Amino acid sequence: MYTATGANKAAKMKDCQDRCDANPYCSGLSATKSWGKCALLRGLTITHVANNIMVCSERNNFAEPVETTEPSPAPVMAPTMPPTEDFVGHDLHKCTDGKMKIADYTAVGATKSAKKAYCLAKCLEHPECETVHAHKTWKTCSTFGYSDVAPVANSFFHCYLRNMVDEWTFTEHPNTMCMGLKTARTKRSLKPLHKGIKESELRACKRACANDPNCNAAHYKGRGCLLVSGNIMQRTRSGFTCFTKEMSATSKSQMCWEASSKGLCDKAYTAQADCEADFGNSAMGTKFCKKMTDMMVAAGKKKNKGYALAMVNSSISRICGAECTGTGFTMHEGKFCNKRTIGSRVTMDNVSGCIAACAADENCVGFHRKHRMCWYQSRINANDLKTTKYTGNAWHKKDYCFKKD
Repeated sequence: MYTATGANKAAKMKDCQDRCDANPYCSGLSATKSWGKCALLRGLTITHVANNIMVCSERNNFAEPVETTEPSPAPVMAPTMPPTEDFVGHDLHKCTDGKMKIADYTAVGATKSAKKAYCLAKCLEHPECETVHAHKTWKTCSTFGYSDVAPVANSFFHCYLRNMVDEWTFTEHPNTMCMGLKTARTKRSLKPLHKGIKESELRACKRACANDPNCNAAHYKGRGCLLVSGNIMQRTRSGFTCFTKEMSATSKSQMCWEASSKGLCDKAYTAQADCEADFGNSAMGTKFCKKMTDMMVAAGKKKNKGYALAMVNSSISRICGAECTGTGFTMHEGKFCNKRTIGSRVTMDNVSGCIAACAADENCVGFHRKHRMCWYQSRINANDLKTTKYTGNAWHKKDYCFKKD
C-alpha cells in the first residue's frame, strides 16, 4: 500500500492513478474510499468483490508488456596489481652502500642456479628484505634492506633488487609527532646516522608498520622509530617526523571494486567484523577492513567540526568516490523534517551510518539529524521542511534534513 499525497481527495486519487500510469505492469488500483492509501494491481483480469470501505479502479486499454531476456553484460574485471618478476638482476654489480644488513648466508645447492635460488628465496622470506648481494659464484650471499643508491659495477659480485608491491603508502609530516595508543607502541632502534643508512632503516620501519595490521603510523627522531596504533592524532613537535599509513591507490581500487560488485557502497562500519562479514571474509576484506573501519570511526569523532569534515571517509562511498558511488542525499542545513517518523530515533556518531540505514530502507525518504540523533522519515514534502528557530553555530543545537535524491 502506498500513502497517497495531496491536499484533498481528488489530489490523492490523481497521485494513485499517476503511480499506476508510471508502472507498465499496473492494470488497476485498489484504494481506501478516502483515497488516503492505494495499492497497485497486476494482471489482465481484476476480480471485483463488494467492500464498503474500499474502491477499485481499472486502467483503460491495459496490455501487459512482454518480458524479454537481455543478454548478460560482460563481466567487469577487478583491478589487479601489475605482474612483475620477484627481482631485477644486476649481474657483476655491487649494491651494499646505504643499506641495512639483515643476514649472511652460505648458499645451499648442488649447482650455481640452485644456490642463486636459495639466496633469493631467503630474501622473499623476510618482509623487509629488498636486496640480495652475492659473490659471483653464489656460494655466499647477504640480504639487505632498501636504499636509493644505485648499483655500482664490480666484477666480483651480483646484485638483485626485489620488486616490492606496496599495498600501503605513507604520507610524511615533518616536525610532527604521531600520537596513538601508548600501550601499543613498538620501538625500533635505527643505526647511527653517520653510517649513511638512515633511508634504509626508515624504509624498514615503514615496512614493519605496513606488515602490522594494528599499526596506523610510524614516527622517528634521531635513532628511534616508533610504530603507533589506534586513532592517530598529530602534534607539532620539532625534530620528529610522522608517517601516516594509507591504502595505496591500487589497493583502494581493488577494495572499492569489490565493494561495488557486492552492493556495499553505502555501508558505514563501527566494527571490523561487520565489514569482513559483508565482504564474505575475502582476502581484500581481511586485509583492509580494519583500516576502512578505523577511518569511519575517526570520521564519526569529527561530528562537532561540521559535516564538511565529518563526512570525509565516513563510508565506503566517501572513501571510494566515483569507484563506488552510494545513494545520493541532499542536505538541508538549518531545516528539520520530522512529520512522518519511522520507528524511534537512533543515536549514531557517524552521520553516514544514518545515510546507510535510510538507503537500505525503501520506505525511508530521508531523515532529520540533530546532535548525534537521527529520525527516519517516510515522507518529506516541501511543506515538511521547516526552518529551525536556532540561528547560532553550536553543532549540537543545529538541525539538518537529509533527503534522498
